[in-house]
Amino acid sequence: MILIISHFFLFIFIVYFNSLIFLKILKINNKFNFYENCIFGIIFTGLIAPFLNFFFPLNNWIIYINALIIIIFIFRKFNIFKINLKKKDLIIVIIVFLISLISIYGSGFSDDLNHYHGGFIGNADHENIIIGSNFLHWHYGYASHWLYLHSYLNFNENFLQDIHVLNGIIYFVTLSIFLKEILNNKLSKNNNFNYIILLIFFFIIIKYSRLKEFGIDRPGFLIFFFTIYFCLKYHLLTSKVNKNNFFLLCLTILFLISIKIIFIFTAIIPFIIIIYNKNYSLIFFRKNIFLFVLTFFYFLKNILISGCFIYPLANSCLNFLSWSSKNIAENLAFGSEYINKSFAQYKGNLTQELYIQNFNWFATWFERNRVELIEILLVLILCLLLTLVSSKLIKKKKPNKEITIYIFISLLILSSYIFLKSPVIRMGHALLIVIGVIIQLTFFHHFKIVLKKNILIILIFIGCIYNFGNNFYRIAKNKFINNPLEQIKLIGWYKESSMKKIGSFVYYNGWIDNYPIGNMDLKNYKYKKIYIFNILYK
Repeated sequence: MILIISHFFLFIFIVYFNSLIFLKILKINNKFNFYENCIFGIIFTGLIAPFLNFFFPLNNWIIYINALIIIIFIFRKFNIFKINLKKKDLIIVIIVFLISLISIYGSGFSDDLNHYHGGFIGNADHENIIIGSNFLHWHYGYASHWLYLHSYLNFNENFLQDIHVLNGIIYFVTLSIFLKEILNNKLSKNNNFNYIILLIFFFIIIKYSRLKEFGIDRPGFLIFFFTIYFCLKYHLLTSKVNKNNFFLLCLTILFLISIKIIFIFTAIIPFIIIIYNKNYSLIFFRKNIFLFVLTFFYFLKNILISGCFIYPLANSCLNFLSWSSKNIAENLAFGSEYINKSFAQYKGNLTQELYIQNFNWFATWFERNRVELIEILLVLILCLLLTLVSSKLIKKKKPNKEITIYIFISLLILSSYIFLKSPVIRMGHALLIVIGVIIQLTFFHHFKIVLKKNILIILIFIGCIYNFGNNFYRIAKNKFINNPLEQIKLIGWYKESSMKKIGSFVYYNGWIDNYPIGNMDLKNYKYKKIYIFNILYK
């Protein structure tokens, strides 16, 4: 427990001050609260981590150096260390910290950990970028920035525990952001979007009570929820678009897409804001150079790992590169689609190619996912009802801004298309929340929502008890033992990695202990080294 708490505060310290440093470098006036700064620190650090991994491993030294830079920054700008915590804010910190702490302590592991997450993080911990590393494991090409962030914010010897610490931090700061806005009741004084904030808060506290299931999907959804919040608070609810805030919104969306490509639909938001406000100068804002550079390195990183701009989209692969994964990408994309559409449960005569076309898959998929689908829809309905119970509606003269409707309708169309390509319920939470918001916008279009504080506090308390109780039960069931490595052994995941060689390149098959590591045999591939870069190619 001491290790969890100490690493939690250390990593919070790092991401918070990274935000202050980057905003200072970018000359952006920092009017954000503590939690918002922590989110931006996570975003900045997550965008920079892959760039650093071009040149050296993201091992323990990266934490020491980052902490040293922060200490120097504090001494030079010592007055920035003032964090004003009011009594209400202190209550939020204590409640959400306890929920996050017990979630970290009681967490198991996502199946993807011993599939490819662990190997990817370990490779980034011990190696700089390996060109063609997708040949080590056909999922390394996804190259999620969240996995790079895991590598950046972990101590190698505590790698399994620190995975949960970072997931606990993103949970802590996101939940705190929404809870702070709700309890301070600032939104209702200026606009009509309390119901959106309430909906998302109730969804997080009810549905996201288990860090085991986080993987890279849940952090992505939490960043998505923050994107909605930031867009509402700093863009849609203001009379004039602030260029610096717009720039930060674009950075947030870039980071979101770099976590998982399924969030590509959020890229429509900046374009709608530009077109609606007819403010085309936002495109030519000077700070966008930084955005373009990071976008360039995002694509460069993808190309160096898999030979594709966006993996596993085969049409984006550069076949002339000797480490191109075009054939792998085609097989992976096709295989993922028919698996996610429940072909394994299909009992008809259609081929895999015909099965995934024209909704031939829907009946089988629905039967396979019916219970999970009903459960998640019931959660949405419950969240909508809780929003209504904890508030009252007052008739207003002016309806909501049209741009809000445009954005959420666009998000609905694009996210629906992506979900239908890969209809996995756990990856459809963004679509679910968008549907919930559109329901709210439709029925509350001519109403202002005012919070019933006493009822709301009771509901928040019940939600927190439910969340806390779930994890306490899991810990008690596990006899209050927290030992990630022993958990891995108990569930049969642990096995010694086996050493292999291709030329002078030494690698390992497995997912833990030795690096570079993967699950493929490279005997049909070639190897060479140019300067500091190891290259695997055909």
